[in-house]
Amino acid sequence: MEIWSPGTLPKELNIKNLIHSNRSIPRNRTIAEIFQKFGYMENWGTGFQRMAAACQDMGLKLPLFEEKTGAFVITFFKDRAAGGVTGGVTGGVEDKIISLLKMQPGLKAPAISEKLGIPKRTIERYLTELKAKRMLHFKGSPKNGGYFLLG
Repeated sequence: MEIWSPGTLPKELNIKNLIHSNRSIPRNRTIAEIFQKFGYMENWGTGFQRMAAACQDMGLKLPLFEEKTGAFVITFFKDRAAGGVTGGVTGGVEDKIISLLKMQPGLKAPAISEKLGIPKRTIERYLTELKAKRMLHFKGSPKNGGYFLLG
């Protein structure tokens, strides 16, 4: 799937470093602020990293960032990356969550996300899967509770 956005990247951004840098230069600051106020934006300057992390979490190849004919283009691939990445990535995220909760029981999804550097929505998906597998549970109230390992 390709997503085309008219215009090129701001000159301050290097297309080769998009996944590794935390830089936000919105073309329309007013629209960006509206999206953030309504919760459609999680953080400023982290979108490229979150896209790459989501692809890796699903075992997909990293997205391709290009500039073509005066447009910025992101290509997402539906085929799996070579080498059995799906199992390794999935197991890796689950293992990281379990290891963290062994050391710091009672954390909530935002804290787990921050400590592991993995998007909150991704963490929530894995927490749901781990609960379904009966490997952990949420204990306490939504405001004060947290996740704990079972067994």
